[in-house]
Amino acid sequence: RKIKYFLRDDGYQPAKTKAIGKELVEKIGVFGVVGGVGTSTGMAVRDMLAESKVPWVGPSTGSTHWTIPFQKYLFALYPRYVDEAYLLTQYAVEKMGKKKIAFFYQNDDYGKEGLKGAVKYMEEKGLKLAAEVPVEVTDTDLKSHALKLKETGADAVILWVLPKHAAILLGVSKAMGFQPQWISSSTLSDSYLMFKVTKGLWEGVVYGNFLDLDSPLVKTYIAAQKKFAPKELPPTSRATHS
Repeated sequence: RKIKYFLRDDGYQPAKTKAIGKELVEKIGVFGVVGGVGTSTGMAVRDMLAESKVPWVGPSTGSTHWTIPFQKYLFALYPRYVDEAYLLTQYAVEKMGKKKIAFFYQNDDYGKEGLKGAVKYMEEKGLKLAAEVPVEVTDTDLKSHALKLKETGADAVILWVLPKHAAILLGVSKAMGFQPQWISSSTLSDSYLMFKVTKGLWEGVVYGNFLDLDSPLVKTYIAAQKKFAPKELPPTSRATHS
C-alpha cells in the first residue's frame, strides 16, 4: 500500500491542534495519526480522534492521560513523566548526592505530572523539595523565577519545561551567579539543539532519555561510542550526562 502523509504544525497551541484535528478527520479523512507533540495540545484532540475511531500511534508525551484508562484507539509509547521524574530525582539524591533539589516546571499537565513524580520520591524518603517554581508557557521574563530558585540555595534544579524556558533560565541564572546542577526531562534530550539555544550553557546538564538496549541499532551505536568517544558515559543507566 502507498501511504500519503499530511503534515501540520500547531505551534504548540491547543486551539490550532483542535482545528487541525478536525481538518484531518472531517475534511481529509485520514486513516490514522502518528506523533504530535505536547500534552495540552494532544488533549485538545484525544477524545475527538477516539470517537472518530482514528488510531493514534506514538503521541510525543508521557502524560498518564494517554494510558489511564486504557483507550482502544490510542497507542502510547513514551514512558510516563511521573516515573521519569521519580527516577531523575532518585538519581540526583542517590547517585549525585544532592541535598537541596528544586523543581522548575511548566504550569500545565506536562509539568505537573513531572512534579508529582519528584514529590513522590522525596516523600518516600522523608524529604521535601527546596522549591516548586511554575512557569507559564507565555512567560519570557524569568528573572523572578531564577531568583526564587537561587534563594533556596538549591544545589540541583530539575527542569520540566520546553527548550525556550530552559535556555532563558540558564542564561538568567548564570548572570546572577546561580549555577546549580541542572537536570532535565527527556523533553530536552536533544543535546545538539540545547547546546545551540543555550549558547553552550547546556554543558554538564544531566537529562533523561529512553531507548531499547537490546536493539541491534542501539548496540551498534554503543560500540561506536566506545570507540570514538570513550570518555562519554554509555547510555546504560537511567540518566545520561550531556
